[in-house]
This record gives sequence, structure tokens and C-alpha cells, in this order.
Amino acid sequence: MDDVDLVSIDLETTGLIDGYNEIISISCIAVNEKREIVTQMHAEMKPMHPQRIDDESLKINGYTKEQIMEFPPPAAARSSFMIWCEHALEGNKIRALAHNWAFDKAFIKLWLGDELFNELFHYHFEDSMVTARYLKRCGLIPKELSTSLVPMCDHFNIPFKAHRSKDDSHAANLLYNAECDLLRQLVDDC
Repeated sequence: MDDVDLVSIDLETTGLIDGYNEIISISCIAVNEKREIVTQMHAEMKPMHPQRIDDESLKINGYTKEQIMEFPPPAAARSSFMIWCEHALEGNKIRALAHNWAFDKAFIKLWLGDELFNELFHYHFEDSMVTARYLKRCGLIPKELSTSLVPMCDHFNIPFKAHRSKDDSHAANLLYNAECDLLRQLVDDC
């Protein structure tokens, strides 16, 4: 298997508050140094505290409470994730790529626990939202452009269906590639 360079990760959650709300969907896309997809995984999980489901989150991610309650328990999703990590990463740590890694990281750490998170994830990560903010400061994208995933993908003509973890993890990967291409052009012009 090709060596994995980055793992583009996205979550759907029952709300925005880590430690209160929970993950209901995780998607990972492993890419090599050429940014080609090596392997991917997706798992859904039933929240342990369904009474904490935020209706606004359901409007955003498109799930219904009934759908979510049919998902497998978190332990099954965790097991699938662990098996995928073992197979995909061959003992290497995950170098995460996300659009707003701080959000995803907080939820994943709570889901896996600190010890397992630190065992699986490399401290170095890439964040397409942070990169977008840098591009704005450099004047490479319009200052008025929001750095949220949808407007950034629109700006770079990356089509996708927002707010499903499978689609968002793929979009974050494509966006990061477009951002890196723009940065390479800047370096080449110097």
C-alpha cells in the first residue's frame, strides 16, 4: 500500500459543544504525497445522550433523530476506526488534515480518550481553514471571503454536498490541495 501522508478527517456531531454533544459520523480519507486517495473509511454512531441532540445541528447535517438512533453504538464505530487505522497506517501515526481541526480534535479526543488519541495522532496537522486565513492575510484570496468550508470550496470551484462527513472530508482534501497550489504559485513567482 502507498504510504499515507495525510488523513483528511471530518465529523458530524449532535451539536457544537465538545464534552456535551457527541460524534454521530466520522469520515477519513488517507492520501499519499501525490494527494491520491489511498484508502478511506466512514462510520456512524448512535449518541449515548440523545436528549442532547441540538435541532440546529440536525438542520445542518440533514440527519433525523430516528436515523441517528438506528446507528451502531459508539464502541462499534470505534472498533471499525481502530481496524482501519491499523490497516491503513501500518503502524504510523495519523497526520490529520481538517477544516477547523481544533473542533474535530476536541470531539475525537473525547471519543477515543487522551491516551489512545496521542497514540494514534501525530502532533503535526494541516488545517485548510488556517491556510485559508493565511491566504487572506497575504492577499491571495479576497479579504471579505469567509473561510468556512462552503465559501472556500465555491471560491476554488470545488463542488460538493456540504455537511455530510464523507463529502466534507473529501472537500477539505481538495481545498487543501488548491490552497497549496496557490501557495506554490506564489513561491514560483518570487
